[in-house]
Parts: sequence; C-alpha cells; structure tokens
Amino acid sequence: MTENSNEQYQEAPEELRAPMNEALEPDLTPEAPAGVGEDAPVSAAEPASDEQPADLHAGSTEPKDVKPAKVKRGPWTWIGIGFIFLALALAIFFGYQRGVAMRVKQQESTVLTRVSNQLELTYADMAAGSYANAKERLLYILRISPNFPGAAELLAQVETNLLASTPIPSEPTPILPEATPEPEFTPTPDLRGAEEVYNHLVAQIQGQAWSDAIQTVATLKENFYEYRTLEVDGLHFIALRNDGVQKINSGRLEQGMYELSVAERLGALDGQADGARYWASVYLTGASHWDTNWQQVLEIFEPLSQQMPSLSDESGLTARDRYRIALYRLGDQFNGQGDPCSAAAFYQRSLEQGEDAQVRQNLSYIQQACDASRQPEPTPIPPEPSPDAAPTEAPTEPPADPTP
Repeated sequence: MTENSNEQYQEAPEELRAPMNEALEPDLTPEAPAGVGEDAPVSAAEPASDEQPADLHAGSTEPKDVKPAKVKRGPWTWIGIGFIFLALALAIFFGYQRGVAMRVKQQESTVLTRVSNQLELTYADMAAGSYANAKERLLYILRISPNFPGAAELLAQVETNLLASTPIPSEPTPILPEATPEPEFTPTPDLRGAEEVYNHLVAQIQGQAWSDAIQTVATLKENFYEYRTLEVDGLHFIALRNDGVQKINSGRLEQGMYELSVAERLGALDGQADGARYWASVYLTGASHWDTNWQQVLEIFEPLSQQMPSLSDESGLTARDRYRIALYRLGDQFNGQGDPCSAAAFYQRSLEQGEDAQVRQNLSYIQQACDASRQPEPTPIPPEPSPDAAPTEAPTEPPADPTP
C-alpha cells in the first residue's frame, strides 16, 4: 500500500502535491477495520471526509488560551485591611504622644536639677551674707520655674536683708552727708516718632549719659517695642554695662551689680565689668560679718584692700579703711584675752594702713604691758649669816674606843 501511494504521488501533478503533503504530514490515517484488505487503493485526490477534521482537532495536543479567573475579595478582606491601617495609625499616634511625654519629663528633670543646684548655692550665699548673689539666684529660679514652692517667700526674705543698712562701727568715724534716695523712674508714654527717640538715644550714648540712656530705652520699648530691636538692645547693653560699673565705683554696689546682671542677659561682659561685679560681691560679703567676726572680716578685706583699696559702699568706708579697723579691733580682742603682745602686733599693722591717734595711744600702753610681761622675775638672794649667831652645825661625837 505504501508503494502504490508513492507511485501515485510521483505521477500526480504539482497542483495536487500540496494537499497531498498536508494529508501525509500528520500521518493520522486510521487503521483499516477488520475485513478490509491492505491492497485497497487510496486516491490521493480523494477529498477528506467530514469526520476527519473533527478527528484531527480532537487529537491535537496544542494548549488552548485560558483566561485566569478573577479572585473576588469578600467584605472580611477589606475589614482586615482597614483594621491594619487603623492599628498602624494608632501606633503612630500613641508613639508620638509617648515621645512628647518623655521629652517633657526630661525637660522637667533638667529644670529641677538646675533649680536644686541654684537653691543650694542660694543658701550658701545667705549663710555668707552675700544677699545680692542670693537674690540673683532666686530670680533665675523663678524665671525657669515660676511655681517652685517657697522660692517667692525666700526672695522676699533676701530682699529684706539686702535692704538692711550695714552696721556702722562703734569707733568715731567721719560724718558723711546722707545720700539722697534717687527718685523712682516711671517711664511715661512718648508721642514722638520712633526715629526721633532712637536718635535721641544715640546722642545720649555718645554723650555718656548712661542713666538717661537707660530711661530712653525703657520709653522706646514701651511705645515702639518692635522698632530696630537689635540696635536698641545693643545700645541698652552699652548703657547698662557702663552705668553699672560707674555705680559700683561710686559706692552703690547693689544697684551696680544688678545692672551688670541685666546687661549680661543681653551680651557677654568684659573683664573689667565682670571684675568690678566680683569685687563688689566680696566687699558686701565682708561687710556682712562686721562687728560679729573680726577674723573673717580681716581675711576678706586684706586681699580686697590690695586689689581695690578705694572700693566702698554707701557708708563711705573704703576697703582699706575696713581692713585697718579690723586689725585694731582684733587687737582689742587679744588684749581682752590677756595677750598684750599679740594685741600690740595688730595695732602696729593697723597704724601701717593709716594713722589714728587713739590707736597710737593705745599701742603705747599695751606695748608697756607687753614689755613688762617679757621681763624675767628677779631671783631671790639668800640672807648673809651674822657673826654673833651660834653655829647651827651639830657637834661631832668622838670615836668609840677600840675593844681589847
């Protein structure tokens, strides 16, 4: 059967070879049924039966294009997604709130630490009599923690002690004219233009009218607060710095120290201004021990009399005067304790700082007492024996006779 087919294929024209090829390539010819001979001829030009395309299509192994089925999401899926987003939002919110609370707690802890340190230093200043420094520390405490318990009451107590006058020594001192209290300045509204007030302030700074410049700054800030704030603060610092040093040099130590403290909030103080504030604080500390602890007064005013000998407070006593007075007052204490020599030494040191007729007279008396205490006591001389006196020695007994 194969040979006959090949012969027919070779004899067929070219027009019939193409359909022949298509029929032969799949080689899908079914086997002959039983009882059919193998020699039955097969016509190459015979058209395919109607059932052959169905059989070919059924036997094909090529895959068909299948579209994926759409996955339908039920309502529980969307509820789960919404729950996840809600949980994430709540986590972010509560995390932010916790972070804010921790930051606030840390800030409160820092403020409490600063307040505790400043309060401890305040009590130390009060114990040393440095009420000006104690006042500045309390003002700082109230500025960073206005509701700190007991700070306002302690500030009122410090201000009361600060306003108390320094005790005057019992020895006669030159009578000084009483200082007239400065009138309190209450800035009044100025209706002039801001530029005019500012130019007036500049002229006062150039003329070194420091107190007037401070008042002009108060007027300018009250009426034109936002006008050239940077330049106004700079001029305010210059006026406060120079007026504070000037007041310290003129004996108004507390007022000068306060103005320098305000100036320090606007800018850094130079060495001269900071030194003036420091020595003023030392002076007030030494004056707080006056008439109560002369040894402490002496230790404080001895270096101060060398560094700032002319520094004084409103009493008019300079640092050198207080050092001189403390020397002979300490000498009085030694004289009262029965030590005239130590008293004479302190009197002599006091006269080296300044002449005082009363101290000179006391020194002469105490020096005599010191010299008398240093003279050795006379040795007693035994009385000479008189020639008429009987001998006091006992008679010597003769020796005994030797025994035979």
